[in-house]
Amino acid sequence: MKHLFAYLFLFASVVACLPPEEEDTITINYELTSKEVKAIYELQDKQEVDSLLLLLNDKYATKRYWAARAFASIKNVTAVDSLANLLQDESKQIRIAAAYALGQIGEESSESALITAFMQEDSTGAHNVLNRTILEAVGKSASPSFLKALSTVQTYQTSDTALLEGQAWGIYRYMLRDITDLAGTRRMLQLVTDEDFPEQVRFIAAHYLQRGKKLNLDTLQIDTALAGAFRNANEENIRMALAIAVGKTKSEHALRNLMEQFNEEKDYRVKCNILRAFGNFEYAKVRDLVFTSLRDENIHVAQSAIGFLMKSGYARDANGYRQIARDTTLHTQVRVGLLTAANKHLANYFVDYKGRTNFALRQIFEQSKDVYAKAGALRGMAYYPKMYNYIGEVSQSTSDPIIQTASMEALQTICTEGQLKPTMGTRYNRARQEIGAFLLKGIQSKEPGTIAVASDALATTAMDFKTVLKDSLSILENALEALSLPKEIESYNMLQKTIDYFKGKKEQDPQMVAYNHPIDWGVLEEVERATIKTEKGDIDIEFLVDIAPGSVANFVQLANEGFYDNKNFHRVIPNFVIQGGCPIGSGYGALDYTIRSELPPIYYNEAGYVGMASAGRHTEGTQFFITHSPTPHLDGNYTIFAKVTDGMDVVHKIEMGDKMESVKIN
Repeated sequence: MKHLFAYLFLFASVVACLPPEEEDTITINYELTSKEVKAIYELQDKQEVDSLLLLLNDKYATKRYWAARAFASIKNVTAVDSLANLLQDESKQIRIAAAYALGQIGEESSESALITAFMQEDSTGAHNVLNRTILEAVGKSASPSFLKALSTVQTYQTSDTALLEGQAWGIYRYMLRDITDLAGTRRMLQLVTDEDFPEQVRFIAAHYLQRGKKLNLDTLQIDTALAGAFRNANEENIRMALAIAVGKTKSEHALRNLMEQFNEEKDYRVKCNILRAFGNFEYAKVRDLVFTSLRDENIHVAQSAIGFLMKSGYARDANGYRQIARDTTLHTQVRVGLLTAANKHLANYFVDYKGRTNFALRQIFEQSKDVYAKAGALRGMAYYPKMYNYIGEVSQSTSDPIIQTASMEALQTICTEGQLKPTMGTRYNRARQEIGAFLLKGIQSKEPGTIAVASDALATTAMDFKTVLKDSLSILENALEALSLPKEIESYNMLQKTIDYFKGKKEQDPQMVAYNHPIDWGVLEEVERATIKTEKGDIDIEFLVDIAPGSVANFVQLANEGFYDNKNFHRVIPNFVIQGGCPIGSGYGALDYTIRSELPPIYYNEAGYVGMASAGRHTEGTQFFITHSPTPHLDGNYTIFAKVTDGMDVVHKIEMGDKMESVKIN
């Protein structure tokens, strides 16, 4: 009875907080400018799960619709049963919203309801959208046993775009959960190699083949067909993905096609992916082309060549990497990358070459005025474990958060690469103790990036720091208590994980951030666009207010306050993203608040989407990224709040360390 009264009180409270209805029971109000919709959206923003659960059963369609949409962002499992009931709602739009939300939550228990809700009869319009959404939601949530049934459907015609998209997305989303099946791979191969299928369907299939692990493409004897699809693809978004997929076949025919295309290719992003694909082939066969790419006028191509050398470099060539790095006309990042690759692949008994390599890295660190080049040089030294003392001393002598964090990252690499013991020999235990001491100092530094990385390094099982530093638990616990939430939530969770490891306890769920930053709806009035002014030109973006009002309002407020002025793009990954907005430049900085993830059905299916960076759901704040190319693996997990409308050429030119001069709201 006590629970019944509580429930009735909660229901009355929810009803009281919402404005009177100004609609009939069937029509859905999609306007965020309406007081009624704002009130429901604020329940989403505050994570008021119980209130939203009540609205899923409301007689008014607007409330059911927006409550269902809310759970796509909240991802709370308690909504599964109510959302499953909405799959039979009289409104097709509510059914679509419910299906999408169930996929976002990802509970296997929703499988039956989703399959039942699939409209078997031929249909058009909203029915097709519903079926597409259901098939994708199945891929996000259903049991592995259903994948084969989904994959073997062959009845969809090339004109059944929505159904084909649903099938392809379903197989793709299964793959992102590390669930694949030969039937699914064969279906995706069929979709991507037949040009009669719609472009968007071929795009999804190409990205499945690019990203999927253990697809065994080298055993399917499809290298000729796949290479043909790659060579003939006019759409760069498909060609980019297929470059990596072709490489997975590991055939001579595939290699010839990749090399020929590389020499003809005009899109640097495709060239970056071809260089990644070269990792599937014999080093000697691609060596010359990789070396040539180190001098490519596009820094992203050159960095991709460095990526190849780091992953697939050859020990006998390693000293050659060092010698190439002596060319001061090369970009500093390329020189650092070459020295790092040399350090990684040179055997430790080449003491002279190792010494020269690390002397060169030290010179860059000590002489460069580019803090990110200095940080890269520090990380490069990590591949010679004897540098641990130099790296540790740097960590204690600098006040720069970028250098402090890089020094911890370097020590972490020493811990995880497994070369410390064979390198140090009888001095291993002493070295381990000294590295542990440096990491403990990092945790006491009060610098969020340093704390986060040092915590992760201390949890390296192979190093067994909990035995070496068995009396240090109080230091860790005191550091945890000193952290400020929600500002330092990432560091908090990493440190808590390490404390659990030191105590021999089961790892706790990450600390969730309480609601702390309301949406300022007034900021959104007449807001449409912004211009990000950089050293290399302007980037114009258009806000998606109806998609992510909280993120847009936050960005606009920060821009109007001048927060973004002179902030670095601290993270640039070739053919992936540029990322900026960190207040300290290390990637671990934040202000003393967080905003919520906003994850309605929108896709990273093109270049130029502007998304919010995060350290987990609902931890967004100041950092954002812009995509170089489609990144569908981010769908449903990272807020999209804007789209580049002009200046993508500038986005592609941005390098790590470039500054935003200002962000002006138009």
